[in-house]
Amino acid sequence: MLLTISNFENLICLTIPYIPYTVYPYPLYLFPSLIMKLLREKQFWVLLLLSGFVRIYVWYVTPVVGRDGLDFINIAKNFSGDNFYKGLEHAFHPLYSLFISWCSISGIGFVSSGRIVSLVFGILAVIAVYVIGKKMFNPTIAFLSSFLLAVHPYAVRLSVDVMSDSTYYFFYILGFGFGYVAINSKKQRFFLFAGMTASLAYLTRPEGVSVLLLTAVWTVIKTATGFLPRGTQIPFLKLQTKEWDSIPIKDSIKALSFLLIGFLIFAFPYIG
Repeated sequence: MLLTISNFENLICLTIPYIPYTVYPYPLYLFPSLIMKLLREKQFWVLLLLSGFVRIYVWYVTPVVGRDGLDFINIAKNFSGDNFYKGLEHAFHPLYSLFISWCSISGIGFVSSGRIVSLVFGILAVIAVYVIGKKMFNPTIAFLSSFLLAVHPYAVRLSVDVMSDSTYYFFYILGFGFGYVAINSKKQRFFLFAGMTASLAYLTRPEGVSVLLLTAVWTVIKTATGFLPRGTQIPFLKLQTKEWDSIPIKDSIKALSFLLIGFLIFAFPYIG
């Protein structure tokens, strides 16, 4: 029997345990349906195949890796050996090298492992821009934005090098998307996931903490507008308070707490 998209969807959904969504993480609860929806979109396949083809081609015509790649490889070797804590002492943040270390278990070598990690996250970053762009704007803007990222020479080059940039871009974009959804939906679980993805971006590169800061600042701004008289002009945003759906202060405190907790789940063992 042929495995159609419909059958594939049923197959995946059967693997999700029947747990109430109040217990099961909400984004994961919707993950199969999101994947199935993407698989039905021609734009998704264009972006996936285009970004993959361009990056694989550049991989084969660029046999040399960047200078910083040697540092990431040495850190990964520490993680794979008996010097795990020595790897954490390096100035480079550890997550990308951890991925290299885990990938190298297959025996393909540290250089190839580093390039594979960059390749995978480089392609995922393109898809993340597309998915989040549709949520924030519309399918046309989402496709054009992700198309530019798919063929951008600098982004493509970093996606086949032993560099942490592609991994960082993916988690940064994902964290920004969760932050956007969290602020607009006012659901605490999305603030938790925004904090978690922000910590993964931070563990890849230190500037990843900016996802946490941006989400927190925007939450505070939306809370502060609730104290302003209706119709008050906000010059730097060119908006009036009546156009805002402000966040009550109690909900804001809870949201910021979940954001911080999510960030510390992964980041605390490193920064502590």
